[in-house]
Amino acid sequence: MSGVYYIKKPLDEIDTSEGALPLNLQRIAEDELGEIPARRKESLEKLRQLLSEEEEYLCPRKDAAFLLRFLRVRKYNVEAALRTIRNYYRNHSTSGPVFRDLLPSSISPATRRIMMIMPEKDVYGRPIFFIKMGVYGVIYESHTVISA
Repeated sequence: MSGVYYIKKPLDEIDTSEGALPLNLQRIAEDELGEIPARRKESLEKLRQLLSEEEEYLCPRKDAAFLLRFLRVRKYNVEAALRTIRNYYRNHSTSGPVFRDLLPSSISPATRRIMMIMPEKDVYGRPIFFIKMGVYGVIYESHTVISA
């Protein structure tokens, strides 16, 4: 057998600071995102500072759990996370009815036959979203289906 083998060492310390992931995800976050407690703290401080300087967009939520979503999806690139937050709030302001009062009872039966979110999540905790493309036809307008 030839090849290079890597021995993964156990976590030297368990991170219990603000915004820390569960133990089983800490190693994955460190390997894939380079997330370590010092980098997380530094990036959060920098992102909060940039958000406080923003005049155009009001960001009412500055808690670690909310901001870490944007930092993780952009692999701790603070400027890219700031752009994503701007897009998030721009979408919420322009598409308000879609985000407000989105309850299962408010979705029409026609829409429920086309798309649905499964009650269970996958093994990584992500939601599962199904769209039945065969049922979707040209008789439905996309905005009508989404806003229904």
